Amino acid sequence: MRLPKKAWILIKKTPDSWKLILPESFKKQGKHKKRITVHAGSEGQIIKLTLLYKNHMPTTNLYPIRIQKTERNTIRIGPWVGILSVLENDQLLGNKANFIDLINMIRRIGGIGFVFTPEDIDWKEKQIHGRFYNTARKCWVHHQVPFPDVVYNRIPHRKYEQQINVISTLNQLKQIPHLHLFNPRFFNKWELYQILQETDLCEYLPDTKLLTDQDTLRNMLIIYPILFIKQNNNMAGNGIFRLEQNENQYKISTLSKGKEITRVFHSLDNLWKFLKIQANKQEYIIQEAIPLLTYEGSPFDARILVQKNHEGRWEVTGIGFRLAGKHGITTHVPQGGKIIYADEALVPHFGHEQSEELLMEIDRIAVKIAETLEQHFHHLGEISLDLGITKDKTIWFIEANAKPMKFDEPEIRETSLQRFVDYCYYLSGFK
Repeated sequence: MRLPKKAWILIKKTPDSWKLILPESFKKQGKHKKRITVHAGSEGQIIKLTLLYKNHMPTTNLYPIRIQKTERNTIRIGPWVGILSVLENDQLLGNKANFIDLINMIRRIGGIGFVFTPEDIDWKEKQIHGRFYNTARKCWVHHQVPFPDVVYNRIPHRKYEQQINVISTLNQLKQIPHLHLFNPRFFNKWELYQILQETDLCEYLPDTKLLTDQDTLRNMLIIYPILFIKQNNNMAGNGIFRLEQNENQYKISTLSKGKEITRVFHSLDNLWKFLKIQANKQEYIIQEAIPLLTYEGSPFDARILVQKNHEGRWEVTGIGFRLAGKHGITTHVPQGGKIIYADEALVPHFGHEQSEELLMEIDRIAVKIAETLEQHFHHLGEISLDLGITKDKTIWFIEANAKPMKFDEPEIRETSLQRFVDYCYYLSGFK
């Protein structure tokens, strides 16, 4: 029987009640067939499906899928894409609106996307109680599905990645031969600087040290009048201090719930005591403050999304610009920053032609950083980068994030969803 490249699958609670639906144009070829055996997921699970011939019907549980013949002349359906998150007090964590967008894009192109947690995995039966979003009822429902072809790690915080059951789950998923898990863990700031320092990308790094003792603090203050002190493992601009030395005073500022909190110390000893209390067993880095370009008096930096494409190659999906909030400590939107566009950010400083050249250079550096980090962290599929720019057009690496937040620019958001699915298709072997 000749099969189309694309069909539909009707998913219900368990695979024995699923139906494979082919276009009516294939009805004559399959007139003697009522059931069909297929392979699904990374484990090649065998599923016997009822075979129907209909044109596409708009039903909640109907999913367009791809069909391909294997080397063994059997049939494989997919791709199956699992988004990994966690539970807390029986509540699904993570950006659920983002999950729904991803699932809908997978469905639009042709595939099955679902969310799952370590508790949803049945290791013995090699099945997952996947969480599907029911748009009509606006709720999550469970369907028993095979192990996915691709797992996208969206565990929302480091503390969950460090839990024993999560560590065990990630390790076991990595051992499955045909399962592709990408973005295996969060980055930390000091680790990134150490990696990049050993490459030709070191020229883009601001002077950065691990803040382990008072001597390090003293030596950095001798060289730089303004410094940033950042928690090694925090994200979204949390836990950042701006430290400014003025004669014998040390002014240190941070943001808390959108408000600036400033303290002034008259001795290095007292400043160091304060920082040790703030650290509370957390590691901090200390970094020279880059004199960033400004817009309407506030500094801004470039936020770049870099993703793997349909050929498995790194490509810049989009470049946005983030303007620091009123108090100017950080450009992160959750900390009061806001979006501006390239014409607003760069053209007043450099004009159109030089701005275009600068954007091309940012593109090149971003791809090079992604390629370099992947050599260390292995299976990455996307990262976001914060790059700073100064008046002399020097580009500086500020930060990289292994779990990018969604970009609010509509064109970047739409392209990012498309590229995510393209990469999942590439990994799973479906075209």
